[in-house]
Amino acid sequence: MINGLDRRVVGVGSAIVDVFCEVRDQLIEDLGLSKGTMALVDRETSQEIQGHLEITKEQGGGSVANTMVGLAKLGVPSELVARAEDDVFGLVFDSELRGLGITTRGLVPHGDTTSGTGRCLVLVTEDAQRTMLTYLGASAEIGNYEMKDLLDSPPLISYIEGYLLDCPAMFDNLLALATNAARVKRKVVLSLSDQNLVERHHSLIMRLLNSGVSTVIGNQEEASRLSGFSDPMESAKWLMELGVDGSITLGAQGALSFDSDEVVAIPSLAERVIDTTGAGDQYAAGFIAGKYFGLDLQGSTRLGQLCAKEVVSHFGARPEEDLRYIIEH
Repeated sequence: MINGLDRRVVGVGSAIVDVFCEVRDQLIEDLGLSKGTMALVDRETSQEIQGHLEITKEQGGGSVANTMVGLAKLGVPSELVARAEDDVFGLVFDSELRGLGITTRGLVPHGDTTSGTGRCLVLVTEDAQRTMLTYLGASAEIGNYEMKDLLDSPPLISYIEGYLLDCPAMFDNLLALATNAARVKRKVVLSLSDQNLVERHHSLIMRLLNSGVSTVIGNQEEASRLSGFSDPMESAKWLMELGVDGSITLGAQGALSFDSDEVVAIPSLAERVIDTTGAGDQYAAGFIAGKYFGLDLQGSTRLGQLCAKEVVSHFGARPEEDLRYIIEH
């Protein structure tokens, strides 16, 4: 039996402040980046590049943190496990989440500002694509301290980002979470996060899928790098054979979702695309909320598309509207 405290969604991810800058394609080429991907940089590189750019907006970010905001705005009890520091960025990040009713664990407890709270330069080109340069800062040090309580008592749904595999102390914790959750029949949802990350950590992701991760969410390229199939339907079948359900987002073509019983496809509902930053994060919020509220596969997929539609209509990775009207209507 699941008690009231455990009837929540807990996200585990990076505490990152997003710094949005509008740029031309040429800058992406000059920096040697692949458009639409995420690259890790050190603090000095981040500051050097930012110094040459005009900032459009600063906002709390981090993939899973963004999803927790979406879930909270859908009326789902939410909590974030992350690591920040006791600096301006960390305090702002924490207060934004708490202001939305999201419980936080692990944020700003250490008072060690040598690393600083993580930040991400989000380079938005004219086609609304975003390319990210991330300095993890304190997020790279997340580990046993932040994870202990979660491992002892897995919640109804845990949502973890693939980016955590770049943090040295996290794989064993994620493996333990997947194993413990499976034993007590709770769900662990994994975001694939980035196509290059999937290649870097393919073997670790496979160990997680074979150890209790129940659900995978990722885009077409990420799913392809994981499965080896370019066709998203083949990727879905491959995951189904592993006993994993989930959803593959297809950009303007919508999304493909699957479980042990069926595969459904829902076209994109977006009408006006300003910035694709956070589209996947808010899609995940809707899809996970659908599972939380007991919607069927089609209903969960449609809810994910509606949440993505809201966030791509403006700058920033977090919804500006209360999303509960989506469920009510």
